Amino acid sequence: MHISEGVLSAPLLVGGWALSAPFVVYALKTLEAQKIPLVASMSALFFVGSFIHIPFGVTNIHLVLSGIIGAMIGLEAFLALLVALFLQAILFGYGGLGVLGVNLSIMALPALLARTIFLYTRLYTRRSLGYFLVGFTSILLSSILLSLVLYIEGEGFKSAALAVFALNIPLMGIEGFITYLALSFLERYRPTLLERMAR
Repeated sequence: MHISEGVLSAPLLVGGWALSAPFVVYALKTLEAQKIPLVASMSALFFVGSFIHIPFGVTNIHLVLSGIIGAMIGLEAFLALLVALFLQAILFGYGGLGVLGVNLSIMALPALLARTIFLYTRLYTRRSLGYFLVGFTSILLSSILLSLVLYIEGEGFKSAALAVFALNIPLMGIEGFITYLALSFLERYRPTLLERMAR
């Protein structure tokens, strides 16, 4: 779900940084020391999860896990994803440094929505659908944002925007199911952890 370097024009690159930078700065200013290990763990989860590729037709899709990350750490998802995306850009050439702000916005903003769904779901006893929606909705919104950025970029990318969205439809269901399993597991075996994360 990365946009590669050299694809977007300068206004979109600047817009990506303008959108994500305030969240990053605020998350850094409010980050509590005891939360740093969890943020680092979520960064590692994203970094490793995106190496799990699932063949789909002539291409493949990879896990993002932004729903779980958003549910667990909320606003700090901007920090976790920034570090992981930065390392992927410099170590493996995924995305790039110039487009980092756009890629961060595409993945971290939906993680905030996932946090909202998670907190809302915790108020109810039947949580299965809510946990599924945490993962499903984060990928749905990321796919919409990614397609929108490509669509705005110009005529040459409009068909690519539609194709990218279509290719991510299976990933929405896969991420929803994985998120449901992960959060249900934590609720059963580590309920105190989920209670702390819901504060």
